[in-house]
Amino acid sequence: MNKQFNKTSPPEIFLTTQIKQGQTEDSIDQIKQVRSISLEKELAQLNDEQETYDLINEVEYKMLNFRSELRRERAEIESTKSQQKLLEIVAQSKIKQLETSLKYTVEALENKFIREQGTTNGYVEYIQQSISQQKKEDASINHYIKLLEKRVEALEFELGIENINNQQGL
Repeated sequence: MNKQFNKTSPPEIFLTTQIKQGQTEDSIDQIKQVRSISLEKELAQLNDEQETYDLINEVEYKMLNFRSELRRERAEIESTKSQQKLLEIVAQSKIKQLETSLKYTVEALENKFIREQGTTNGYVEYIQQSISQQKKEDASINHYIKLLEKRVEALEFELGIENINNQQGL
């Protein structure tokens, strides 16, 4: 072993060391490049996820605003029959607008997830549950509107009886 070591001249050892050091530096540069590309992809993915969260937050914000508008409109429905019919038309129109808006938002989210991640299960289920909840609330509103219509009919009937009694009394 000592003989082999002695056979290797110092310039060869130096050259071998330099070659290994150069290879190591090249490997480190390659690792840095790969890591840089990986970090760029990760940043792009995080930006896409943030965009998705922003879309979801926008949908939730629209739903909350819509619900508060519907609550305000329910209070106004009790005033008169003509106002009730007008508000019913407005509420149905807004429900259709929201359903259309949610439909396009869900489709956009589905397409985005299919393109970027290949799956839509998590967020689409969340949005579908939100839509289902909204439809339940809409059904409740429609039921409430029907009850108010019956109440108005009963009041009209009572007014009709009073008018007949008043006319008979004259």
